[in-house]
Amino acid sequence: NEAATLDAWRFLEKSFREGRARALGVANFRVSQLASLWEHAEVKPSFQQVRWSLYEPAEAELSDTQSLMAWCAEHGLRTVVFFALNPGAFPLPALQDPHVVALAKQYHCTPARVILRYLIEMGF
Repeated sequence: NEAATLDAWRFLEKSFREGRARALGVANFRVSQLASLWEHAEVKPSFQQVRWSLYEPAEAELSDTQSLMAWCAEHGLRTVVFFALNPGAFPLPALQDPHVVALAKQYHCTPARVILRYLIEMGF
């Protein structure tokens, strides 16, 4: 809930002011949550961490991700992804995906580099 988020953020701001943290960030916030925090925060978050998987970006989610990334860019937040190489993902690990492996062979690099390059092209 918004009140609990703001209470937690106030505690983080205090820690930041006391020198216990060099930067503050959030994880998996939607645009509406970020906008609310941005409006009320004295110390703005400097990054947004989001979960991303090669197999999950359905059209609606991709659209949401792009609007989230646009909002973050507009407000100077860095976007950081985790779970990008998803070693235990369904239906198979991204590093073993036949499309990724084929691109890696084509470009003479590792499957991990293909995925990381894709993320860079996406703006992460």
